[in-house]
Amino acid sequence: MLRVATRTAILFTLAPLRALALAGPSCLDEDGYGTLLLQKEGRKVAREPSALSVQVDPENGICQPRNQTLLEREVPILEVLSKHPGEDGWCVFGAAGTWSRKCAVSRRKADPRMFAEYNNEVYKSYLPTSSMSKTLRLPDGRSLHNIVDGSYPLDDAYCWILGWYDLDRKAAVNSYTYLTEVSAASCRSLEQSIPGYHQISFGHLLQESEKDREEIQKLWASQEPVLNLSQDFVDGMKIHAAAKCLLGGGEGGVCDIAFCALRACRLGNDRLGYNLRGDCPPV
Repeated sequence: MLRVATRTAILFTLAPLRALALAGPSCLDEDGYGTLLLQKEGRKVAREPSALSVQVDPENGICQPRNQTLLEREVPILEVLSKHPGEDGWCVFGAAGTWSRKCAVSRRKADPRMFAEYNNEVYKSYLPTSSMSKTLRLPDGRSLHNIVDGSYPLDDAYCWILGWYDLDRKAAVNSYTYLTEVSAASCRSLEQSIPGYHQISFGHLLQESEKDREEIQKLWASQEPVLNLSQDFVDGMKIHAAAKCLLGGGEGGVCDIAFCALRACRLGNDRLGYNLRGDCPPV
């Protein structure tokens, strides 16, 4: 039976939680494991050059390496960004991981496909041949069947709960105008529904994501075919998305939405299909 690797962790639980500050951003965490949207892959991948060793060109959307203190993770994201006027929040927090810097470049170039495709090679290494299938079930009774990604089930839960598996996939991957409109609408909804929205910090994002990772990891490792997700888990996914909104000035979810659109599609009978398994129309 497929099990989530014991070393698997969410994308954001990196060295900053164990150090007072980060040096410039690097493409892998301290263990040498690559990261995807929400979790760390439980297998080694080729090491990329450190961002500090390449020519930095902020005008083309590449994040300027900068130290990031632990304190910055404990104050509201908006307060941190107020001290960096004119900078993209995805760059201000670019030391958190490749995911943030890649999104900053994608946003600067208005090219959502750039971010959506950047981890395809990792997915190709196992997703097309995965034989395990489980069902996600929400507290309100809704279910999504045929979840086959045992390494990153959190990604499917995230995309589904936020409603991003129900959008125009082709437009979400190819039209930055469509993407910003959808993201802005999603962010407005989260702003209205989440208490303390404007006080969300990067630390909140880390804490909530860790809780969600632990819950879905435990459920996937069980013998049960249905993963009954708690309301706390659902709320945590929304806080995760809200933090992304704040990083991007109210439309920060563009990269995640494009990622979801390329990753999978909703099929009939509440089943999920995967692009790399040939289940979805090309976009």
